[in-house]
Amino acid sequence: MQNGLRSYLLLLISCLVFASSVWAGDLHPWGEWKDYAQLNAVNAVNQHPVSFSAEQLTRLLGQFYKLEGKKEPAPYFSQDELNRLVVKLVPLFAKAKSTDDIEFGTSFNESGSFLIPRKLNAGRLFVENGQLNLIIGMCAAEQDLAYQQLNNQYRELDHGSRLKPAEKLHCELLAGNNTERVNNRSDWLKLNINLALTSNAVLVFPSARKLTFGMSGSTDAVTASAPTQSTAMSAKPPGSTTSLSESEERLLTLKQLHDKGLITDAEYEQKRVEVIKGL
Repeated sequence: MQNGLRSYLLLLISCLVFASSVWAGDLHPWGEWKDYAQLNAVNAVNQHPVSFSAEQLTRLLGQFYKLEGKKEPAPYFSQDELNRLVVKLVPLFAKAKSTDDIEFGTSFNESGSFLIPRKLNAGRLFVENGQLNLIIGMCAAEQDLAYQQLNNQYRELDHGSRLKPAEKLHCELLAGNNTERVNNRSDWLKLNINLALTSNAVLVFPSARKLTFGMSGSTDAVTASAPTQSTAMSAKPPGSTTSLSESEERLLTLKQLHDKGLITDAEYEQKRVEVIKGL
């Protein structure tokens, strides 16, 4: 009992010391007012400038998910981060040159307590070949308070690199939700913009950590797996048959995807023949 009370008092004293240091301006912990987005010239040819609405960009960025330790999969950007970051990103995408990436540094309060320093995310965004790319250099990283206290400044955030994967990340990016890994890197995802903005699928990461999709119009997580758009178009196993109404629906889906330019002529013809063969 006494040991427990002693531990509690030590914890309380530590929190008060930290709080007093913060109020005194010694530690300068990162606050949301420090979050930023900026253009950075790179040796690349991006598909910039791009005209996004705030709603579109919020929806796109919301499809990037992370896996941190043994926690459940979660969005890389918290909703609070998106609310503050998107208003900065929209005008930057609109004026970015083909040789510009957009670097960002954001913070989020995971604990809900003002006594606990906010965690940091940092990376770069760019559009290339109709894909929104996210490369991260920091993911839920702890602030370097000792460095800040000693030097009275922040360390420069790591925005990631196209040339080599980030090291010592606290999480990895998860492929799915219309995203896929680039060069099998856990710090780089690309997202099909047209597919993401036209798809009605709801994003779900159940406890099994395997990506599934819910029914259109639902915002609640589901545990049962539903077929993705790609598996819905795949051929049936040999010897199986498909009902006429199901085949008609699949053919109509294929035509809509083809008309929107989401699949090529060759892909459309291949899948159409597969559906017909399944009759």
